[in-house]
Amino acid sequence: MPCIGQKGQTGLYLGKFLKRNEYWNWLKQHVIETVKDEKLRPYCFRHRYAKESHAADLPMVNIAESMGHILEVHMLNYARFKPDKTAELYELRNKEKVAV
Repeated sequence: MPCIGQKGQTGLYLGKFLKRNEYWNWLKQHVIETVKDEKLRPYCFRHRYAKESHAADLPMVNIAESMGHILEVHMLNYARFKPDKTAELYELRNKEKVAV
């Protein structure tokens, strides 16, 4: 794994590490050739981390903290990954009312 270097510079070090990685370069080329209008970048890891964390129903404030964001910044950039459970919540509430 790459050295994380100075605080706030992890992405830079990860990018340098990946540029020297044979599999990463092959995968990048494969995406260019097979997936229209997409590019593979090291930042994809952060998006996937956010998406999986939201899918696991972790509290948003904790996800933001783990990614080095304040909640407002996280919401601006990653709220699209938040599962929409509105319909489920209302359905559950309606079932509870019927059961009473």
